[in-house]
Amino acid sequence: EYEPGYDMTKARDHRAMAGFSMGGMQTVNIGICECLDIISNFGAFSAAPTTYSANQINEHLRAFGEFDIKLFYNVCGSSDATALGSHKAAVDGLVEGSGKRLMDHKNFIWHQVSGGHSMGVWYVGIYNFARMAFCDTL
Repeated sequence: EYEPGYDMTKARDHRAMAGFSMGGMQTVNIGICECLDIISNFGAFSAAPTTYSANQINEHLRAFGEFDIKLFYNVCGSSDATALGSHKAAVDGLVEGSGKRLMDHKNFIWHQVSGGHSMGVWYVGIYNFARMAFCDTL
């Protein structure tokens, strides 16, 4: 039930947004770039094609001030002709330039596995993302 005056930011670490392919792109565009104040866990599975460059994503991140990312997990197949290039380009440079204390292999994960733009790759992503986002493994 809706509670008037409820502060959505209080429980942001218990919320996640993730998606496959175009849903992965929307996780970056909408989730990270527009909703960082209410969500802190993000999963992009073969995000294709991303709308923003890493520099543009960093600009959006800096606008959120004190809100950090708890987890940004990315997975893509090594033979994914649809997403690999654009997905990798969108996240390259986020660790260095975001100002959000993203740390490689801590709260920022780039996971490239064998496979294409397919559920086989995304099953790996779902499993890993759910464990990292909702178990205290970070």
